[in-house]
Amino acid sequence: MTSNADVLFLGRLFPPVNEDNVRSKARVDMQDAANQLQWNLINGFKKNGIKNINVVSYLPVDSWPKHFKDAFVKQIDCNIYDVQFRSVGFCNITYIKQFLCKKICNKSVVEWVKNKNGRKKILFCYTCNNTLMRAVAAAKRANPDVVAVQIIADITEFAANDKAKGIKKQFIINEIKTNERLMKHIDGYVLLTKQMKEKLGINKPYIVMEGICPARETKETEGFYCNSQDVRTILYTGSMNKKYGICELLNAFLMIDNPNFRLQLCGLGNAEAEIIEACKKDGRIEFLGKVSHSRCIELQRKATVLVNPRQNNEEFTKYSFPSKNLEYLSTGKPLVAFKLDGIPDEYDEFINYVSDNTLEAFRDKLVDVCVDEDRSAKTKAENAMRFVLENKNYIVQSKKILDFISHT
Repeated sequence: MTSNADVLFLGRLFPPVNEDNVRSKARVDMQDAANQLQWNLINGFKKNGIKNINVVSYLPVDSWPKHFKDAFVKQIDCNIYDVQFRSVGFCNITYIKQFLCKKICNKSVVEWVKNKNGRKKILFCYTCNNTLMRAVAAAKRANPDVVAVQIIADITEFAANDKAKGIKKQFIINEIKTNERLMKHIDGYVLLTKQMKEKLGINKPYIVMEGICPARETKETEGFYCNSQDVRTILYTGSMNKKYGICELLNAFLMIDNPNFRLQLCGLGNAEAEIIEACKKDGRIEFLGKVSHSRCIELQRKATVLVNPRQNNEEFTKYSFPSKNLEYLSTGKPLVAFKLDGIPDEYDEFINYVSDNTLEAFRDKLVDVCVDEDRSAKTKAENAMRFVLENKNYIVQSKKILDFISHT
């Protein structure tokens, strides 16, 4: 039984005890969606009866000096929610960081493995991270009976910077090749989309778990819904990168001539210059930049429609289930999005899909859902909220993983 097992979660997340401090030093967006997913899994395992959980993590921050204020990150050992948490220390300089984190993570994991107490040991490794996968290999060498499960949230080939050049590009290529070799140490997989299996050549047991919706308080989901001539606000919160369709969203919105429509954007990314230029052209567009999670929740409650502009026009969409979609669906507000290859059909009745990739189709869907003359979008949104809160919450999704391990 997994409930009697010792669990080690190997990932990249930050402990709440220093979260504010870390955020204050970051010069780029934090990996909030990944951090939230990892904590949801850990807390879900606890709710499903796992008593002995350790976490070994290194902070998901980019390198000093350009992206983070500290050149050295201190180690933190603490107990959080009855979980023994270690955030390893390292020198935060590119390439040096990876080398040091590998050694420290390996040591921490091997220490856990060698603590023999007669209980089954389960090691979770979050996503295709070279440093973490090397730690899995070290654990398996120290104790081959450890059950290693990898949770693959994204594929390095598509998650990496596609404009990388020189040494950085070669570093990414080498990391991908190394990851492929290290996969032999994995006993089972949790994939976000079924297409990942073929892409990664997986020949071990696996399940598909597309993500976890955030918990919502009743007061967070009440909000309001206007169906009059009042202002209609379209909101996007997330990465402002061009490959996620931000420019298409701007151009589609600029085609809406109704003065009562508004577009709000929150986040950072390489499309900021285009956003600022669009704001100059059209006073209905508001760019808020980097905002807190609580502010995002507030804006979602007040929005008329939430939008995910990521189009189904690149290969990476096969291997992606946007966590943003689950977050939006849990609000009770209508979601306008594109049908990506990685989205299971069970979501089709809850999302207002854009019919094709033209700006005209995007504009028309945004207008139709905002106006919602027959209130069908409102009904769809309410049904979506119930569906994800009941079927995609952290307890249900974590239980799927534990049941999978029990039968692997």
